[in-house]
Amino acid sequence: MKQATMKRSTATLVCAAAFLLAAGCATTRPLPSLAPSTAENAWHELQKFRDEFRGAAGYTRMRVASGTSHRSFNARLSIGGAGAVELAALTPLGTTAFTLFVERDEVLFLNHLQRTFWNGTLADLNRSLPIFGGIEDSSSLGFLLVGLPPPCQSGERANEPAGSSILTCGGYQLTIDPAGLRSATRADNSLSIEYAVPAFPTGKVLLRSSAPGGGEVSIEYLELNARSKALRRPAVPSDFTRGAPPVALETGS
Repeated sequence: MKQATMKRSTATLVCAAAFLLAAGCATTRPLPSLAPSTAENAWHELQKFRDEFRGAAGYTRMRVASGTSHRSFNARLSIGGAGAVELAALTPLGTTAFTLFVERDEVLFLNHLQRTFWNGTLADLNRSLPIFGGIEDSSSLGFLLVGLPPPCQSGERANEPAGSSILTCGGYQLTIDPAGLRSATRADNSLSIEYAVPAFPTGKVLLRSSAPGGGEVSIEYLELNARSKALRRPAVPSDFTRGAPPVALETGS
């Protein structure tokens, strides 16, 4: 039992070291925090934070359950200022297993274990790995992953009473608590997002996909800071060959 505990602790330390090395010597800045007040004040503050948002990056513990497949792994999660998402999953030794980059409707998947790449659309990804429900644009999802509301579309809030704690914004129905977002559900119910504790920055997020073959993605932030550099699409290494769309998120464990 002690040996198993020591191995898990060592693996966690190795992964943490890998994350710090990947971050380099860049100075990290904390994200602004939301002070609990009222749901209405929280909504206004969250919109202000979103308008000033330039990106975030953090070290996470993730659990993905899709069909009969269950995977847990450490990962670096980066969110761009416009909602782009980059997930770099780590092997138990701290090397990169895969990189999933999503910007609006475009997807790039790099399999570092098999030295392959795949690019397509979110609709293509949803057919092979429907963990994000039926979303066709990542912009709203990127903000929601850190506990921020997406930008509202024209006319979405026209019939809502002032001070309401249930709002429609960015194609999602949002439930607002005095301390932050409690939940977000897509208009077509294909994806729901729950926050373990309403807060910004958030600490733990659970995504549930109701799409056929979908499942759950749990994201626990061990560290989350503001990102100063723009998030750009990663380059495909020259020795990678084209592969098939991912059907599971493998980390070699």
